[in-house]
Amino acid sequence: MRVDVTSLGDFHRLAVPAYAELIHQPGPGRPRLEILLAPGDYVGSGLTLGGPTSGQPIDVSVRGADPNRPPVLTDVALSLFGREVRLEHLVFESTGRDLPMLHGDVRASIEISRCAFICNQTRAVVGGRLLELVAADPELPATATIRGSWFIGNRAPERSSLIGFNTVPPRTFGRVTFDEVAFLDNLADCSVVPGLTEAVVFARCVVHQRTTAATPSPLFVAVNATHTRVDFSDSVVVGYRPETLVSRRSATTGTFQPVVVRDSQVLFETPPLSNLPGYAIERSTIGSAGSIHPATRSLDEWIEAARRGIAPDRAALRAGLGLPVA
Repeated sequence: MRVDVTSLGDFHRLAVPAYAELIHQPGPGRPRLEILLAPGDYVGSGLTLGGPTSGQPIDVSVRGADPNRPPVLTDVALSLFGREVRLEHLVFESTGRDLPMLHGDVRASIEISRCAFICNQTRAVVGGRLLELVAADPELPATATIRGSWFIGNRAPERSSLIGFNTVPPRTFGRVTFDEVAFLDNLADCSVVPGLTEAVVFARCVVHQRTTAATPSPLFVAVNATHTRVDFSDSVVVGYRPETLVSRRSATTGTFQPVVVRDSQVLFETPPLSNLPGYAIERSTIGSAGSIHPATRSLDEWIEAARRGIAPDRAALRAGLGLPVA
């Protein structure tokens, strides 16, 4: 079933009843609800489809109708429950709420494609998450994929995170993939908290953390399960320390998996040691970030590109950071 939305009123008036109809449809098959948002501004509302115990899980897709003019969701909180959940060609901007800006409760998978998250903030003091992704099936691990997307200038202070994976045992994520994702000028105590996830993969990503003597680097990935693997491939990372790029702390005993860095350039906040305990480096350049920071003009250009639905371009991002174009 397809629903065309041109306003927040349409979402409540059309999409919510359509969802309620599909989750209570009897019989076999996999009902799917596709919601198309017309170009424009959608301001200040909480949008919810479903709940943890409501009806049969269905596939849910929310996407911009025109990829070249993605809708802008300003101060909007979106909560989705489904079997497979997909978001595409959406811009989330200037949201500040106590609850997550995006909550995805999925039984099988969630995919976020060609979306932008710009200058959002969680107001929760402790444990807040801008994006909260929940594995709902106790029998099968879920998967999460974020590709061709931007995280620019978001804030998640006070022991909060940009992206948190809710994995209450026995519910887990099998694989979390970030593909062609740009993390730029965010300020969060931690960017990614994977929980009980088998593997976290960053492929073709650009990550920059602004640091000063007064504000040392926060955590990028916080691993608290010894079986979780973290892999960077064909990526550029600037501005962390080895112990904050991937932090590994666990209440249980065991040996953590080595962090694999393959075909990448990693410039740490301070000059790295000759060897990096806990890391497996393959065909990669390891160095010091020094004073590498994007110019204000570069940040403005990246935000404008994100708003226009343009996917991150690693060559342009490297140039904006003052790095040689590979």
